[in-house]
Amino acid sequence: MDQLSPQALVPLFILWFEIGETPKVLLVALGATFPIYLNLHKGIRTIDPKLLEMASTLGLTRWQTIKDVFLPGALPDFLTGLRYAVGVSWLMLVVAEQVNAESGIGHMMMDAEDFLRTDIILVGLLGLRHAGPAVRPDRPLSRSCTTCMAPGQKERAAGMMKRAEEEIGRGTAVIVEQLTKRFNGGAPVLDGLDLAIAPGEFVALLGHSGAGKSTLLRTLAGLDPVTEGSVKRPRDVSVVFQEHRLLPWKRVWKNVVLGQEDKDIRQRAETVLDEVGLSHRKTAWPLTLSGGEAQRAALARALVREPAFLMLDEPFAALDALTRLKMQQLVADLWEKHRCAVLLVTHDVDEALLLSDRAVVLERGRIRVDVSIPLPRPRRHADPAFEALRTLLLDALGVHAS
Repeated sequence: MDQLSPQALVPLFILWFEIGETPKVLLVALGATFPIYLNLHKGIRTIDPKLLEMASTLGLTRWQTIKDVFLPGALPDFLTGLRYAVGVSWLMLVVAEQVNAESGIGHMMMDAEDFLRTDIILVGLLGLRHAGPAVRPDRPLSRSCTTCMAPGQKERAAGMMKRAEEEIGRGTAVIVEQLTKRFNGGAPVLDGLDLAIAPGEFVALLGHSGAGKSTLLRTLAGLDPVTEGSVKRPRDVSVVFQEHRLLPWKRVWKNVVLGQEDKDIRQRAETVLDEVGLSHRKTAWPLTLSGGEAQRAALARALVREPAFLMLDEPFAALDALTRLKMQQLVADLWEKHRCAVLLVTHDVDEALLLSDRAVVLERGRIRVDVSIPLPRPRRHADPAFEALRTLLLDALGVHAS
């Protein structure tokens, strides 16, 4: 049906119903339905899956996900479909009026033809011309992307079903036992992995690409199911991804408290934004933020939920060197203040040594090295103990320090 022009159905309506007022309404409805449905469907299908993953990790309900993610994300395509629908509906109505109308402008013009009244026909054509909408079905909106929505548009909200997690054993924030993950029946990405993280402990996870770091984090975040082995973690968890994953149609402070419905959410958002140094950007739109500012906002969104377990998936990988150093110091300061358990996925050995209490090196889905980092904070690269641990981790990664 999506390949069939609605105008092709006009003769059927004339044959079945003739053209009174009710069939005209049906024709208009028919002309509007297809473009709206098809464009809305396209808009929903093209929503970034990463935004849906973000909504899932934040624990948004199904209705919150629809309201905050799906509806605003699909709005530009819906408006495009509405524009097409108006043009198509008007065209169908004009065709029906001209073919077999019993009243209205079309009926007047057909009668004028019988009496050779050219003047009446011309007046009717002018009436149709000026009564028509100032849109054409073959002229799409000049812009139809979520990044060009006007700041004054009404805020919306969305979410997915909140996952139920198991409460964890006393004295341990995270327990992973014999976790094995395979994809499409291939070799295991995680192979009988065992890992424990204590409350308030900062653990860095290192490894080559494909070692299983992101797979482990996605499993701990609840984005991938546990099929072999077991995972126990706190109920309150947060994730900061490599991309900031801020909703472009919500201001910064509303992104921070996405899914939260307390009465004091504005105050809590302002407090945590002040902690990350973004109090002056709380009402800004995400697209106006720099890379470092966007990651600060994502970090604030994670911390406002006061998680017992915070996961950081290479959050500084896309930042320049100077901004990266500032963000590392910010994370260290915030961890000292909040003292939640942290799992940091990184490729940077120095970053792991500067921030973490333990460094774990993954290789082919198994832990190759699990070393404690008992260095006093703040840490210095010039410390001989720092250099010794750096050499140990680089050797475990197959990189020989010069």
